[in-house]
Amino acid sequence: KRVEIRGNDEISNDDVKEVVDIRPFTILSDAKIKKNVQKIKDLYNEKGFYLAEVSSKVEAAGDNEVIVVFDILENAKVEVRAIRFVGNRHLAREVLKTGLVTQEGSLISFLTGAGTYRKDAFQVDILRITSHYFDNGYINVRVDTPDIEISPDRKYIYITIRIEEGEQYSVGKIDFSGDLLDSKEKLAERGRVEEAEIFNRTKLGNDLLSLKTRWEDDGYAYANITPVTAIHSETKLIDITFDVQKGEKVFYERINVVGNTKT
Repeated sequence: KRVEIRGNDEISNDDVKEVVDIRPFTILSDAKIKKNVQKIKDLYNEKGFYLAEVSSKVEAAGDNEVIVVFDILENAKVEVRAIRFVGNRHLAREVLKTGLVTQEGSLISFLTGAGTYRKDAFQVDILRITSHYFDNGYINVRVDTPDIEISPDRKYIYITIRIEEGEQYSVGKIDFSGDLLDSKEKLAERGRVEEAEIFNRTKLGNDLLSLKTRWEDDGYAYANITPVTAIHSETKLIDITFDVQKGEKVFYERINVVGNTKT
């Protein structure tokens, strides 16, 4: 018959109902109710209410009709008080924190939004931390699932991230194979990755884009360039071969002009 939201003070009914997809006059589904409980929890998590609790119940409302009720216990908003790293022997804490969405709270957090903990955002932060290591040659780094500790007053959380860095690798030989349009020497001039330097995944990605542009400018819009790597654990070197499959040339078929009502 209808859906009711109860116990929400910090987040409006309209905002909660935006994520709820149970509609009046549709068939009742327990599985759908459970799914929507999780959706509401995720909404509160995004807003910083990491400890919010959501339950559901079904109340009779006449013949063959019910009211679906979502009861919310918001609890206090929690703030990230500290982000700690364990095992980072080669990259400083300040470097690892660069670019993270999750930030430690401060006296002006209410203005900046810093200090809010969101699970989905922190999963992206883990990838950013891993990327810092990939850009510094640590290709076998392992970043464990973070330990989250809640303070006794349930107002703050402390995040501890354990890292196994592994060995640092440098670039070995750089080569090219497949459907080449230029000499290997000329193609090498387009790249920034150099032999004997510390391996950097971001720089490698930029070189891939630069090479792909060379083929695209010759009409091969769907050229596929794959960096094939050979890892030598004994010398801590990575050989990189850019293998090119140019595909078919692409031609313009038709040029349309829209919006020209006067001309």
